[in-house]
Amino acid sequence: MGIPMKKSKSDPGYERVLTCFYMDGERKGALTRLSKAVGQNIYTVEAWKRNGIPLKYADQLIKLTGLKAKDIWPDLYEMFNPRK
Repeated sequence: MGIPMKKSKSDPGYERVLTCFYMDGERKGALTRLSKAVGQNIYTVEAWKRNGIPLKYADQLIKLTGLKAKDIWPDLYEMFNPRK
């Protein structure tokens, strides 16, 4: 059995990615821009807020946002790179 991961109301990686799609510091329209950028409908991308971003979008989101994988998926990074 795997290690259970804590889930908050909103996935922190999702919020970091969504921030990259703000215009003029405004959240308005960011979800639409993100969904178009990854080729998914807005409801699918909105579900990432609760469920986390699927890893199959890793390469695409890293290129689009300039974020590192450890910023988008901090829980996975900690699991595979524990601090000693």
